[in-house]
Amino acid sequence: MRLYESTLAAYFHEEESSDIRVRELTGELHRLEGRKKELQDGVKGDVARLLEIRRTLLELELKQKRLEGDLNQIMEDLDLVKKCHQTIEDMWTAAAEAGGLI
Repeated sequence: MRLYESTLAAYFHEEESSDIRVRELTGELHRLEGRKKELQDGVKGDVARLLEIRRTLLELELKQKRLEGDLNQIMEDLDLVKKCHQTIEDMWTAAAEAGGLI
């Protein structure tokens, strides 16, 4: 009978120890689930920021291409102005020479 009682006592002790461990693990699980939620929220926020940055980058690249086109047009216009200026100077010099001013 004593063997039976000691076996039952051991089982009860083991069950009690298991219950305590279950409570500890349940608490740890809740803590980890909370941490997981925080991390997921952080990742969502980071992804949202990255998408916003990507959108801004694409807009800036488009503006840069437009500005490059504008700059090319300005450079072409500048070359034309320089040629016209040189032509006008040449014509003025030729007129001055023909008129005897020089």
